[in-house]
Amino acid sequence: MSEGVDEVQQEQEPVDPAAVLVALRTARTTADAAEATQLKLAVTWATMHPPQSVEDAATWSSGPGRERARQLAGEGTPEVGEFCLADLATTLGLPPESGRAYLTAALELAYRLPRLYAAVMDGRLPAWRARRIAERTTGISRAAADFVDRHLLPVAHRAGPAVLDRAVAAAIAATDPDLAERLAREARDAEGHAKRFLDLDFKATADASAQGDLSATVSLSGCLDLDDAVDLETAIRAGAQLRADLGSDAPLDERRAHAAGDLARQQLGLDLTTVTEEDGEGSAGSRAARRPTKNVSLVVHLTRAALDGSGEVVTVRHPITGEVLTLAEQVRTWCHDPATATTVTVQPVIDLTLDDDVVEQVVGHGTSYRIPTHLDRTVRLRDRHCVFPYCTRPAESCDLDHTVPYGAGGETCAANLAPLCRYHHRLKTHGRWRYRHLRPGLYEWTSPQRETYRVDTRPHGGTTRGSPRAPD
Repeated sequence: MSEGVDEVQQEQEPVDPAAVLVALRTARTTADAAEATQLKLAVTWATMHPPQSVEDAATWSSGPGRERARQLAGEGTPEVGEFCLADLATTLGLPPESGRAYLTAALELAYRLPRLYAAVMDGRLPAWRARRIAERTTGISRAAADFVDRHLLPVAHRAGPAVLDRAVAAAIAATDPDLAERLAREARDAEGHAKRFLDLDFKATADASAQGDLSATVSLSGCLDLDDAVDLETAIRAGAQLRADLGSDAPLDERRAHAAGDLARQQLGLDLTTVTEEDGEGSAGSRAARRPTKNVSLVVHLTRAALDGSGEVVTVRHPITGEVLTLAEQVRTWCHDPATATTVTVQPVIDLTLDDDVVEQVVGHGTSYRIPTHLDRTVRLRDRHCVFPYCTRPAESCDLDHTVPYGAGGETCAANLAPLCRYHHRLKTHGRWRYRHLRPGLYEWTSPQRETYRVDTRPHGGTTRGSPRAPD
């Protein structure tokens, strides 16, 4: 039976290059149509949750933290009940921030960029391109958004980021000259030059690494003085060449990126330290003592997998980047390579994979609502992030929630505590989402539509969608 199915599948596959391209075009057209439908349904979902729905919810939920109406997109778009974002994001399999951004762009298109929205609906413009435009117009006036809508329509199918930025700037200049001048003035310093800045975007990397992506990267952008930029370019160019001289066959761009890391850790090409008289001008020891070091806190889980050598992924917590999953080989490099000048702190904790009864014997049961420090630490290390479906907010910035409410008899113990970000904590307390703790690190959520989601907070876990639950 299996062989027959394989033969049928092989017969149906394209047999020549032209047929492959035809199949790809068909698949792309189908995907574009599906994305347009998805965008339209998101708008429909929002219109089903107007401010009146929040007022209705107030009849069964009251007090601080209950649902509020929010205007997600720009001037002229409707307000929606904020808890409806959770259902939309989980249905699309998105983290809450991405779900909010998606609905914001959908409303922006439908209400403030109607020409572009119509182009998406009739297949002339891919939805992803339209959303990219909408992301840039939510903060401008209604008149400026209409300007963008009219002027970008003919070229929206090929407009890149630079074209979009110029279109938004032109729209502001044409519709609100005073605002345009203020923005231009704010972008310059007192001497009339562009303001200096240097930004590193760690958020996308933190989300990716929390899901087990070990190849995540960080985007860097900035504006430097010319002399600083020249010196930086010289140092990076020299570092990239040094790597090539030492035998690296990596592409130039990759060597330049690694050279920037070398520069940050070891000040290659730049020496900004202050040498004291006691150290002496040429004291190599004093310079090494002042060299910036990489400080890493390792959270070590002593599990059976780790002991037999099969657990090759470890969790690294950093005060800036948050939680990152990395390979054990990288940790060995940090610990044993003197050239990296790294300070490593190893923090032992209890085995978080123990049965609930054993965990409770170690950390203790609690009859008080207040969570002891050792229990707080255990729960956050166990779950790593907010336990709502697809949410990746680090546990360190979450509230600890009693799964069974303390007022309903729930104990203050590891088996009844879970990290929830503030939005999802409010959603659980004042909304109609419910969840239960199946075992350490495994949770089952039920949506208001009776859809179920299982969240496994282990490093290789994630969110899986289940079958709708029958009414109680």
